[in-house]
Amino acid sequence: MEELLRQIEDAYVASVPEALSRVEIGEKLVGVFIPYFAWEAMPEDHAEHGQQIYLLGESYFTNIGDDPEEKTFAFSWPRICEEKSESIGSDILQKFLLEWYTYQNDNDSTIGESILLAQIGDAVTSACRRLNAIKWPSDKFADDFVIFSQCMSDDSTDFGISASVTPEWLARMRAKGLFQSWIT
Repeated sequence: MEELLRQIEDAYVASVPEALSRVEIGEKLVGVFIPYFAWEAMPEDHAEHGQQIYLLGESYFTNIGDDPEEKTFAFSWPRICEEKSESIGSDILQKFLLEWYTYQNDNDSTIGESILLAQIGDAVTSACRRLNAIKWPSDKFADDFVIFSQCMSDDSTDFGISASVTPEWLARMRAKGLFQSWIT
């Protein structure tokens, strides 16, 4: 399964920039959220939802106000899922995600839920780190643009924003007062 997880990571890295190039949002993007999942749905549903990217534009953060705690919470999946999403639209990624989530469902009792969530979480956040190393064109992306992930179904094993970003990005956000108390 290590090879499959590597293929998932590579498929996200290959397909997310292409998907973002097609997106018409009308404002600069501040962030993009890529979810991964535990067990509360069929593998086909998780594979489909794993291809959704949630787009966080400048107005998303402007509407939140200046409270650092509220701005920090704006990076959590319960808030993000109320925002605009777009499909990545990659048949290859769809195939790999379906294979993973089928394997995950079939093996949760023998391998362990936390181990399987850690494996997919690590693959997706590793893809985010690689995507965050790209120099995104400034006309469509904010200076602190970030791509990140978090498990949308489970809090016990959660590779979240801190695993998705560089230490430098996190330090810049903390200097702005964000991520002082809540971070995964």
